[in-house]
Amino acid sequence: MTRRRAALFTLLAVAAVPALPAPAAADQSCPRDALVILSAVREARYQLEQAAEGSVKERCKAWQGQVAALKRASAFYARCQTGAERDRSIANANAGVRQFQDAYNGQCTGR
Repeated sequence: MTRRRAALFTLLAVAAVPALPAPAAADQSCPRDALVILSAVREARYQLEQAAEGSVKERCKAWQGQVAALKRASAFYARCQTGAERDRSIANANAGVRQFQDAYNGQCTGR
């Protein structure tokens, strides 16, 4: 994978989950969970940035981390948001999951 493509994946990760808005649902754990998810997404982004110019093994690990963080974010949105914002947030997170899972499957399976 070229440096340019690795950088593109990092940028797409940043766009996949731009921010975690305040939860709209009545679930009392949502405010705490928002902080936990935001931290996980930031850490996954950092790992992607670090791995962008690293080995394939490093990128594969970062892509797995990004997939896991985006799945957690999607579940958070489903539980803690409502309406159109909820639908948009879930769709964005799930698109990121597919994108990074495809990258992982294309570069990392069978290694």
